[in-house]
Amino acid sequence: MGQGTFHVSLNGTTPGLQYDQVDVTNFLGSLGANLDVSVGYNAQQGDQLTIINYERGSILTNGNFAGLPEGSTFSADGDQFQITYKGGDGNDVVLTVLSTPEPSAITFATACIAGLLLRRRARGVA
Repeated sequence: MGQGTFHVSLNGTTPGLQYDQVDVTNFLGSLGANLDVSVGYNAQQGDQLTIINYERGSILTNGNFAGLPEGSTFSADGDQFQITYKGGDGNDVVLTVLSTPEPSAITFATACIAGLLLRRRARGVA
């Protein structure tokens, strides 16, 4: 892979359908690229997403993404992830969601107000 950027879109937990996954059957070489992750779903703590799936068990990942050694953490769109190059069957690149952003006070207040308005409307109060 080498230089450049490896883009990954995460829009759910189904590989190939809701998130990007590359299946590798031969040696990929050294990673070395920057990892760019975009999150477009409500990620849950503990979600595991295999972004590189080495189909042959004997092939091991050589190197890592730039600035992301084994077990390191990073943020993407407010979610906190941990990366491993030893995931799946021992040689896959897997991202695990460690935490997601807490709802903001404004979001909470808006939900409360909306709930009160719906409740008043259901009672017929103007």
